[in-house]
Amino acid sequence: MRFLVLLLLFLNLSCEQLSYRTVTVLFPSEHFWESESGSLMWYTLEYFNGSRVERLTLRSGERKVSVPVLRGCTVYFVARPEDSYHPFGGGLDPSGGDRVYLTQREGLLAEILIEASRAQPHQCANYCYETIRENLEYPFDEDELLLDLRNGIFRPSDYKVSLYDVPISGIPEGRYIPETDYDPPFQLSAGQEITLSLYPGIHRYLNLSRHFLRTIAVASDGSIRYLDTAGLIL
Repeated sequence: MRFLVLLLLFLNLSCEQLSYRTVTVLFPSEHFWESESGSLMWYTLEYFNGSRVERLTLRSGERKVSVPVLRGCTVYFVARPEDSYHPFGGGLDPSGGDRVYLTQREGLLAEILIEASRAQPHQCANYCYETIRENLEYPFDEDELLLDLRNGIFRPSDYKVSLYDVPISGIPEGRYIPETDYDPPFQLSAGQEITLSLYPGIHRYLNLSRHFLRTIAVASDGSIRYLDTAGLIL
């Protein structure tokens, strides 16, 4: 009887191992802000493993981790600096190999797919990530895309967004570094006002010398909100 129990346990474990594959997740060794400041950030990794969303905390400087995901499923990954800033992201189709390299450009797409996976895991496990990624024009309407993916719809032409003029003034002078590679940096002199052209979404700018962070939220209707944070950012 004891042997039978052990045999059944072994067979169960073997089947479980066969149903999973290991994927190695990698992302850039340094964020813009890390390169400028010389300080490494810690990251949280969220990923949809084919059936549910899992979460890991990565140590400062850790940029590579291996995780188990279900075979035959499309999976998604998001790494957030300090668990709060613009994510690095990516996805992997069932035939996509065993390594995925996360980029800032795919960060919001992967984040949206993970959010959709919380509500519709079976549906999202059967999406073709490469088809979505290749047909989606950046930047895009995040809210509309999330709503459609939850409903099993993908209409790339419906997610287009417009640029808006965003005035910048009343903040410390100096050089401001964006957190993404598709937002423009800027230099501000004392008392100066400038205008940036930004798409809807969250945009963050760091002034390292003044320990000052400006966050700009641009809505799809063009309305703008600002949030300023002073003190030790990194």
